[in-house]
Amino acid sequence: MKKLYSSIIGVCLLFIGHGQVVNITPAFATQNDTITVVFDATEGNGDLVGESQVYAHTGVILDGPQGVGWQKVQGVWGT
Repeated sequence: MKKLYSSIIGVCLLFIGHGQVVNITPAFATQNDTITVVFDATEGNGDLVGESQVYAHTGVILDGPQGVGWQKVQGVWGT
């Protein structure tokens, strides 16, 4: 199932060009890669231009023993 999600994300990234609000490097990450996520506040609606701190809630949605939902969450929402 993880490979399916990775493949879907990889295919989606093929269609995303430069000038996007969020860029992910490497585009085709494996489970052992370090991933860099860059948010470009000058793209999109520009509401975050000039902000010094932007927070992100990360995790994956998996279908597993705990059911379907957010798992592997990093951090606490709203903190």
